[in-house]
Amino acid sequence: MKNNNEEIIRVKIEEVGSGNNYMTNAVNTTSTSIARMNQSVKDLNGNVDKLNLTLEAMTKSNNRSSSIMAGLTGALVLFAGVQIFLTFFI
Repeated sequence: MKNNNEEIIRVKIEEVGSGNNYMTNAVNTTSTSIARMNQSVKDLNGNVDKLNLTLEAMTKSNNRSSSIMAGLTGALVLFAGVQIFLTFFI
């Protein structure tokens, strides 16, 4: 009976050891997954920064275009005013 109990204990110890290895592997896999997710978040943040820079550049370009259009509109109004003046007063 003693030998049988020792065998049962040995098997249980092996099962616990195997379970510990399984848990260690699971933790390592989880750590690797977390590291990959962190890298993905960093990549996403980098892409957001690039998009923000692109939007800033587009806004500046749009502002310049608006200024140019305002200047051209002003010149057109001035030209029309000169034409009206020349037509009716000269």
